[in-house]
Amino acid sequence: IDLFRARGRETALPDEPTAPPEAPARAERPEDRLERRRFAESLRDCAGQLTARDRTVWFFRVFYDLSSREIAGHPEVGLKAPHVDVILQRCRQAVRKCMDGKGYQPGDLPPGTFSELWAAFRAPASIPEKTDE
Repeated sequence: IDLFRARGRETALPDEPTAPPEAPARAERPEDRLERRRFAESLRDCAGQLTARDRTVWFFRVFYDLSSREIAGHPEVGLKAPHVDVILQRCRQAVRKCMDGKGYQPGDLPPGTFSELWAAFRAPASIPEKTDE
């Protein structure tokens, strides 16, 4: 009886392995690219309202995922880690408020936006400086 049960559980496998079905290629819509570009430009404008030091701290956290300690020890920053945490909190609040004013909410990041953001931010010197006037 055990032999019959075991044979009943066996299934024949095909001689050639089957390839998984390919996902249909999704063509990018122009609206998607435009939305990503608008989001990146809005975020860049909002980051431009930060002071140069604050923007550098924010950039290191957002794009390089550095810890507060690593950011604090960076030659362009030269602060203590708790101070970096305070700066980051203020940056998050300022950027969130600015993005809200532009009609974006947290979580509105369109799919595939990181590459647009990287292109917009890869030259931090090109971000408009905040003036103290």
